Amino acid sequence: MPELPEVYTMAKGLKTLIDRKISSVWADKPSILRVVKKSEGRKILNVERKGKNIILGLDKNLFLLIHPKMTGRFLLNKHDKYERIIFNFEKNDFLTFSDKRRFAKVVLVEKNKIKKELDLLGEDALDISFKKFKNLIISKKKKIKQVLMDQGVVAGVGNIYADEILWKAKIHPKRAANSLSEKELKNIFQSMNFILKKSIKLRGVSIQDYRDVFGKLGEYQNHRLVYGRTGEKCKRCANKIQKIKIAQRSTHFCHKCQI
Repeated sequence: MPELPEVYTMAKGLKTLIDRKISSVWADKPSILRVVKKSEGRKILNVERKGKNIILGLDKNLFLLIHPKMTGRFLLNKHDKYERIIFNFEKNDFLTFSDKRRFAKVVLVEKNKIKKELDLLGEDALDISFKKFKNLIISKKKKIKQVLMDQGVVAGVGNIYADEILWKAKIHPKRAANSLSEKELKNIFQSMNFILKKSIKLRGVSIQDYRDVFGKLGEYQNHRLVYGRTGEKCKRCANKIQKIKIAQRSTHFCHKCQI
């Protein structure tokens, strides 16, 4: 579930660990322990994010790349019954990586390989220019919701924010991406920036498992425009919000004002 705003918030919290040395690590599986064991004795030099990925830059040209997937989250100095990795620091501080559904991706790569990992992603949703966004979208024949969620096109938007963005832009989620006019594409682009930045301000959405690294809930769920509001009145036209499936994902929209 963590999408760009949630991962942005996680990364911001993890920056409190910059210049701290990892003294030891624990993992619940030998295969994961083999991955993270090389981080022992390494100092965290920087924390970055691209799309839904967190990148911890370590000394000696190593990078720890973590994609939380559905339920991954970091907790600072807190244990969790779904903990998968624990990074121990000096002075008894520790960082837990918890993952209830165990889908998260965790890789440790050298400097010459990190670019290859990140090049699989499109440009970050907050960094992409409108010109590039437009050219990418109109080259696709799939439904616009599917295209917005394609991490190889634009990195960071998932199911929740795709619904929110398309509602704000007044675009039906089933519209073919290559059928959209330049004006409609600009509306989507501007809505994407507005929604993501608003959610970042509110520290993300905590509908299910997501918490920030200090264990606090996000607040965007209290400001949702359309996602999860099936049967409720549309905030724009008062018609009932509908739910359908697109590419096996629940999709929420207003049939009257999204065309």
